[in-house]
Amino acid sequence: MLDHAIGPNVIKGLLAGMASFLDRNAERGWKSLADFRGLRRDFVVPHSQIKRPEQFDYRGGYEEEQEGYAAPATVAPLSS
Repeated sequence: MLDHAIGPNVIKGLLAGMASFLDRNAERGWKSLADFRGLRRDFVVPHSQIKRPEQFDYRGGYEEEQEGYAAPATVAPLSS
């Protein structure tokens, strides 16, 4: 954001996106951020309550294994 060649363009993009969103949702009466701020607050839960996929089946949200994910480790039983 401190780069004067990039930062202003990021802000312009954010403002344009918000203006477009408000135009698309004008029939709901949303004319500014304040008009819909907090509407979904009832869906906010503590981090510990977020439903997670099983650890060994999780692939970063992808159905198939993706490049960069290590194969599951196999642990050999300890010999006595």
